[in-house]
Amino acid sequence: TLWPEVGQGLGGQLFIAAVTLIITLLNYTGLSIVGWVAFALAGFVLSPFLYLTIIGIPQIEPSRLLVSPWVPELSLLELNYWDTASTLAGEVQEPERTYPRALGIALLAVILSYFLPLLVGLGVPGATSFWRDWDSGELAILGQRLGGTVLKSWVIAGAAVSCLGQQLSEMAEAAFQLQGMAEEGWLPMCFARRSRFDTPSLGLVVISANVLVLSLSSNFKDIISMLNAVYCVAQLLEFAAFLHLRRKHSDMDRPFKVPLRSFAACCVLLAMPLIFCCVLLVMPFLNRDWRQVASTFGAIAASVVCYYLLELARRHRCLSFRRQPPR
Repeated sequence: TLWPEVGQGLGGQLFIAAVTLIITLLNYTGLSIVGWVAFALAGFVLSPFLYLTIIGIPQIEPSRLLVSPWVPELSLLELNYWDTASTLAGEVQEPERTYPRALGIALLAVILSYFLPLLVGLGVPGATSFWRDWDSGELAILGQRLGGTVLKSWVIAGAAVSCLGQQLSEMAEAAFQLQGMAEEGWLPMCFARRSRFDTPSLGLVVISANVLVLSLSSNFKDIISMLNAVYCVAQLLEFAAFLHLRRKHSDMDRPFKVPLRSFAACCVLLAMPLIFCCVLLVMPFLNRDWRQVASTFGAIAASVVCYYLLELARRHRCLSFRRQPPR
């Protein structure tokens, strides 16, 4: 074990509950605090890999890189959830200028934080020369070889903190998405109410409850597999909606507009992401991972049932909605 495990038994469950509560309270106190905390966490997460890169690059043997077919692995970067930043656009000043810059900086940081440590890991003497032979914790082992126990612990701590940062930002995004859906009439009006810190209080409660249920009832790998599959389905719906709006409402005013004039060019732009999503959705069938298949279809079925239940509540006025949703 590279690091003492936390998450087993009653103590682990209490730890998960405490972390979730702290992250929920941070989100409740406002997006400004969430943003600065996430920025600080990102700096801490990147710092061990920056140090590892600085001390490791002078020790690289170029010949080791020439025999390591590792370049294709770079296509499997962190591709998920780049679109979720759009749910917070209403809380950002001049998003049409801020968002492209922020996404560009984030993309550069993601590429370098993957590319440079892999370059060091495969190039320094003693490292595994073939990336397919790498196992979990390989970068931590590399850190121990280059910088001792301190760097190894620093790398592992950075990985743990990155999970906290992702949960912090994802909770904010999901809560504001629920609030935006309520303002557009898709969800009951109670989700649109804000706290005295101008944050969606009910949305945070619902998201926190979901996080606790998933964390305490499932293992980490099952959660990741389910979320990846559900996210691929959501991406396919978003891409379809994008293409439909570009074709039917090409003159609609848009704060963000993909700089492509023709509908065919937009289709070409989305060809690879569409194929990638479809491949990920097909993989559980090929691997006979019926649990993931069931969870994916279960999530889709639950969404459809929820939609019709909300429509039924709207017709019978069992719940209060702010407006009729756009059709």
